[in-house]
Amino acid sequence: MVEGTENVGGPFSGCILLAEDSAIIALDTADTLRELGFEEVLVARDADAAHTLLAARADLRALVLDLDLDGESGTPVARAARAAGVPVVVASGHADPGPDPAFVGAPLLRKPYTWEALAAALARALTPA
Repeated sequence: MVEGTENVGGPFSGCILLAEDSAIIALDTADTLRELGFEEVLVARDADAAHTLLAARADLRALVLDLDLDGESGTPVARAARAAGVPVVVASGHADPGPDPAFVGAPLLRKPYTWEALAAALARALTPA
């Protein structure tokens, strides 16, 4: 477990989807998500895989979404997640999510981000409004 997250508790558990096209970032972030307490981390390297996993898994606690998935926009993935009731955390090194309703209230992580920033963004996303 990541030091300092011992008291985070229940919100960081269950299954989470990470949509990230960079293998290095995906590996690192998936490890961090497990250390934060998520028992299952699903990784989608492109938009099609993310859509497939969103449709197949009703138990997703959240989606951590790279806005640029190998040249494809992550916006349709965010829309599908929101339609399924899955909270979204946006991760981007350069893109801005813009005014699309799928991103309203979604925490934005600027790459590179720390585990503390990831944990804070997830806490915000998983806290009911």
